[in-house]
Amino acid sequence: LFSNFSIAHESHKKAEKELFLTKFHLFNDRTVLAGLTAERKEIEKNRMILGRIIDAVLFLGIQGLAFRSDHEFQGLGSPSTNEGNFLELIKLLAKNDTLLKQHLLLSDQNATYLSPDIQNDLIQSLSAELLSKIVAEIKVAKYFAVIVDSTIDISRTDQFSLSLRYVTVNGDAVERFIQFSELPGASAEDVFNILLSAIKNLGLSITMCYGQSYDGASTMSGEIASLQSRIREIAPNALFMHCCAHHFNLILIDALSSNIQTRLFFGTLESLYTFFSGSLPRLSILKEEQCNLIESFALTLKKRCDTRWASRKSAVEAVLQNLPALVIALQRIVDGEIKNCTPKQLAEAKGILTTLDTYEFLVLLIFWSKVLKKAFHLSTYLQKSSLDLVTASHLIQIFENDMKNIRREFESEFKQIEKEATELARKCDITTEYKQHRIHKRKRFHEEIAEDEEGIFDAREKFIVESYLVSLDSVINSTSKRFEHFKNVAANFSGLDPKRFDNADNVKKLEFLADMYSDVIDSQTKIVEEFLSFKDIYKEIMSTSGRVKSSVDEKPTINSVLKFMIANDMCCIYPNLSRLYHIFLTLPISSAVAEQSFSRLKLIKSYLRSTMGKDRLSGLALLSIERQLATEVDYNKVIDNFARMKLRQKRLMGGETEAQ
Repeated sequence: LFSNFSIAHESHKKAEKELFLTKFHLFNDRTVLAGLTAERKEIEKNRMILGRIIDAVLFLGIQGLAFRSDHEFQGLGSPSTNEGNFLELIKLLAKNDTLLKQHLLLSDQNATYLSPDIQNDLIQSLSAELLSKIVAEIKVAKYFAVIVDSTIDISRTDQFSLSLRYVTVNGDAVERFIQFSELPGASAEDVFNILLSAIKNLGLSITMCYGQSYDGASTMSGEIASLQSRIREIAPNALFMHCCAHHFNLILIDALSSNIQTRLFFGTLESLYTFFSGSLPRLSILKEEQCNLIESFALTLKKRCDTRWASRKSAVEAVLQNLPALVIALQRIVDGEIKNCTPKQLAEAKGILTTLDTYEFLVLLIFWSKVLKKAFHLSTYLQKSSLDLVTASHLIQIFENDMKNIRREFESEFKQIEKEATELARKCDITTEYKQHRIHKRKRFHEEIAEDEEGIFDAREKFIVESYLVSLDSVINSTSKRFEHFKNVAANFSGLDPKRFDNADNVKKLEFLADMYSDVIDSQTKIVEEFLSFKDIYKEIMSTSGRVKSSVDEKPTINSVLKFMIANDMCCIYPNLSRLYHIFLTLPISSAVAEQSFSRLKLIKSYLRSTMGKDRLSGLALLSIERQLATEVDYNKVIDNFARMKLRQKRLMGGETEAQ
């Protein structure tokens, strides 16, 4: 019995030992698990705090606002000094955000994530994530086009703007700003090297560049030793398209220099703006007359720009609406109503009034208001990224035809202009007679034989021939000449237009394109077979509603055809035709996106921020210009990028190292 008891006792002691060891290990495991959970919670808390800070960075970046002032963060309880937009915005958010408020109150001064270096890193992380989204879309699209331009910023640095055009998976042509870069020089080789480096850094191949668009600078668009020729050496399919909007503005410059009357007319518009905007008393008199004479809202005088149709249109419209008020205001100034007006200013007012008080000025005012109204609509369309080559060519041809119709029916058109000018003259008490000009005869010596000197003696006829018709002819001829190459290129692709599917020369055009893009088109036979097959199916489906899903607009366009193919999974059935549509829509028609980036550049890198670094500038510009994409970035990826930049993994990702 004792022996059995001893065995039982030993067994009990062994069981107690095993139970103790089990409890010990279980306690240690729970401690470890609790520690792991605490670390995970701390990481999540840090990421949530950083998410709030990213909100502030993204908001200021999208709005193009300055971030900081001369003061650094002093804490929530600091005196009310202006610590800059970023820190003030953080403090504002903290008022209704407990987590952010606790972070600002309790965090170590070296771990607030609010320093200027942290701001730069967050801007870089956001822009990197945004660029990765754009690049991913381009790689899916496969083909892209480059749009570049340069300008001098506030710090006298030559800034190079790069944008890329491509077709999304939905069939939409988009133009995305990529970056600003500082140009080391103004040569074509300098620009080419910067461009090539930027494309490589994005992980793209320049050989997939199928289009390029710049302005008319010889460095960019010349036939020899220019940027476009250098690109075509390594990307032969990179078709160059001179910026249509720039070409169209050059037509205006041609028209302005075509005759002296037109030059004097627009010079007078500029003088009016300068005269009234340069003096508060003079402007007050004008506003007083506007209130007396104009029942609706009065347009203010506009400053003209030498190369923009829109500014010219605004300037002409403002003077046309305000002419009665302008005439009376100028007369009051000439009569000495402003006591401290200098003799020079009086003479200037008298000179402007003398010009306005002529029938010729009124006729030109009506004429240019009509022309600029037509031109303005076309100029606006030519700057749209969604516009394609064939549609743009069609719109240009419509404008040219309108001008030709006016020229063809110039007598009746001119009489209508005179009718409106006469009505305006009645309101302003201006004569409706054309000014007779003295004919200057060449001095003759006594031995010369007298000959009848032919000339135009009728003032109206002289004005029509030397001003009205000359201006019209200049616009027509310049439009035809400057867009000749553009129209020829568009004609090669016109067979892709659904409205021209039945044209007899479509097969020849497709064969030409097959040779032109032989690296992506299997053969002439293949593309023709695919086109003829698709054309029949497309016409049948379009004529019978409800058979197959379609995303085509009521008025079919080239873009709607590609969307139709994508929506109905036809790209794999017609691969060659699909590639041709993608390439066509990739071709840019203008470099307006580069001009628009310069507008943002002026806001971001202003006089007060003229020392901004190039990386910060490019990052902020990307957030501001591509604001829609910026609002869709994945914060988790941004935080992961931020954590890897300076070994912040431990606090934000659970890594082994940490450096602030």
